[in-house]
Amino acid sequence: MTDEGAMNATRGNPTHGFAFATPVTKPASPLFSTGPTRKRPGWTPDALDTASLGRSHRAPHPKSRIQDCIARIHRVLALPDDYIVGIVPASDTGAVEMAMWS
Repeated sequence: MTDEGAMNATRGNPTHGFAFATPVTKPASPLFSTGPTRKRPGWTPDALDTASLGRSHRAPHPKSRIQDCIARIHRVLALPDDYIVGIVPASDTGAVEMAMWS
């Protein structure tokens, strides 16, 4: 790829040292977003793990699911052992504000 092609294939602020590859293909559905989305073909309510619905996050089943999710995030991001992953019920701004005030 030429330098010009590389510039066209990425976006971001080079002064900050990051760039993101532009997707080669776009989703078939324009509803692929954080808003209303279509359910996958063949989806039924039976696909839900009802053991977690309506339960406190402190109950054994949901707590183990949260701990598993945190462990997976830690592993996928290849974080150092002394880094801690947290899941917060907030937006990015809310999470940053929580970190600033703690």
